[in-house]
Amino acid sequence: GGLKRRREEAERRTEMAERACCALRSLLGDLECARDLSATIGEEVTRIARSSDQKEEEEATMIDGLCDLTEGLWRLTRRTVEAHQCQEAVGTSRRRAEERKVMGKVQEMVVELERIHRMCREGEEIEKKRSSIASSPVKRSAGGLDDAQLSQSLSQAVQDLDFAIDTIDFALKDMSIATLSRQDRSRRMEQELVFLRKSSEGMSKELSAGREQIRHLQHVLETSACCRHMRELREEDAAKLLSQREKLLTAEETMQKMESEISLLNRTIENLEMERDSLSRQNFSLSLSLKEAQAECEGAHSSSLALRGEARELREEVQFKEEELHRLRDRLVRAEEEVERTAEKVKSVRQDCLKETESLKQQLHAAQQRNFDSAMITSKLRLEAARGAGGAGGG
Repeated sequence: GGLKRRREEAERRTEMAERACCALRSLLGDLECARDLSATIGEEVTRIARSSDQKEEEEATMIDGLCDLTEGLWRLTRRTVEAHQCQEAVGTSRRRAEERKVMGKVQEMVVELERIHRMCREGEEIEKKRSSIASSPVKRSAGGLDDAQLSQSLSQAVQDLDFAIDTIDFALKDMSIATLSRQDRSRRMEQELVFLRKSSEGMSKELSAGREQIRHLQHVLETSACCRHMRELREEDAAKLLSQREKLLTAEETMQKMESEISLLNRTIENLEMERDSLSRQNFSLSLSLKEAQAECEGAHSSSLALRGEARELREEVQFKEEELHRLRDRLVRAEEEVERTAEKVKSVRQDCLKETESLKQQLHAAQQRNFDSAMITSKLRLEAARGAGGAGGG
């Protein structure tokens, strides 16, 4: 039943991934429409540029055509950047969702692998205990531990190990599906990068043509200024020329802004290429981790089969060690009682030693006092003798 539910869950996730792919295809269709609109705008800009080339003699018409050309290029750049940002936002959100999903699966797999490693370590400890029991010279005897509890714990461990292996298998399948979807998205991103690069080249060519037109307009304006200078410039013509120069400066500033936008677009293309490389490296690392996890699952399955047989043998071996364990416990109790008796004896001997040490200290203090008294008496006698000898000499 659990296996069937997991399969249904995997099928449901596959359907969700297919629906997400359909939504992405519709988004790409919208992007194609935006590209067609940008191409139409580019054709209109080209037509305006050609008409402006045909009317070079009329200065105002050429300036208006240049303004139309600048506005068309600006709209083209803005539409392209908006479409690219829309696609990047959608791709980023879906990529982050898939990355979170894959990382969740990887974390679950790591938890299951840690659990399997822990079971393997427990199996190794059981093997060590079994080896130590088998090498012990104690004879087998009747009785033993609770067989039902030991058998139930071993069965539960085996069931948990089988469940972990099944869970890891389904996680590996989900990771394979996520890897395929990443590869498809990487191919689509490469196609989009090629298109953006071509668009950038076309915009660069259009900017070059716009610069040539600006240079031509500058030459025309300079020529007109010289001619009008020679024919005694009038104030109205001078004001018109100044306004035309201001428009030309505005057009140059607009062209510089467009150049900065194109450089920004190139940097975005480079970032997308770097992201594509990082996705390729992540796909490769996920493939390696997938292979390693499959190998570990196979090893864990074989270890679980070996542990079943060893647990059965260990249960039979443990039953014949209970009597020796009781005997050792009795010895331990007797040894603890002997240690308590020895501690009491040591405590009494220590108290006697303390009392004897105190009496010796008192005797030492009394002897020191007697020595001090005898020294005082001796000094007094010497003093009196010295005085008596001094009195006899004086008489």
